[in-house]
Amino acid sequence: MTQFYEIEQGIPIPNHGSRRPKGALRMTLEKLQIGESFVVPSKGDRSHATSCGKSIGIKVKTASLSHGYRVWRVK
Repeated sequence: MTQFYEIEQGIPIPNHGSRRPKGALRMTLEKLQIGESFVVPSKGDRSHATSCGKSIGIKVKTASLSHGYRVWRVK
């Protein structure tokens, strides 16, 4: 049996001013210069840093630490 999504009318389309604010991780990556690094506490944050860096056009390298993960900007 095929199910469909509910179709709704009258829901306003959000304008560009209603975007979510940038998160701390993205703002940190945007400030980071090549060769600089910072530490994130979890594997999920490490993954987020890698994907976020890719989306803003920078390359990062990560390494495991005993208390988290270090993230370097390499390009």
